[in-house]
Amino acid sequence: MAFNFDECIDRRHSDSYKWQKYAGRDVIPLWVADTDFRSPPCIIEALRARVEHGVFGYGSSPTDLTEIFIQRMRERYQWSRQNGSFFCRGW
Repeated sequence: MAFNFDECIDRRHSDSYKWQKYAGRDVIPLWVADTDFRSPPCIIEALRARVEHGVFGYGSSPTDLTEIFIQRMRERYQWSRQNGSFFCRGW
């Protein structure tokens, strides 16, 4: 999937904390990992589908997300937990 990295969105006058922190100063805000690019169409469509559903209560975490998290923590931090010993409410 191709993305347009040539189109920069001017977020200086939006709710972008990255740009508000040094507003009016000649600073390029590279201190935070926040992009000024439009989100990929697949992300926008997934968000649109979720919003159109109309219900925003607590859901369960997808199984593959849990498995990926456990694997990542084990490989990176030697942190071993069994599935079910934690939960993700940001989902």
